[in-house]
Amino acid sequence: MRPMTECERTFAEENHSLVYRFLSANGLSEDAYYDIVIFGYLQAVQEYCANKDTQKYQFSTVAWRKMDCAIKDHRRYQESKKRSACTVSIHDP
Repeated sequence: MRPMTECERTFAEENHSLVYRFLSANGLSEDAYYDIVIFGYLQAVQEYCANKDTQKYQFSTVAWRKMDCAIKDHRRYQESKKRSACTVSIHDP
């Protein structure tokens, strides 16, 4: 991601309620998932403002999809083999 323009920042502020609606609709805790979902949302804002082809869709559709991808990526990362590998201490006999 790059720094947001003033136009993108304003657009993101105006539509920020989508983040809370997404969390609520998916039964996700705001405390646990806001920091994950917000990056998908901000990516959607930048893509929507920069790409005229994306603007043929409603912003909520684009944002919802990006936030859903952010959750899926997070879950895939958490469930990876390296995260669930059995660990052994060097101090165990």
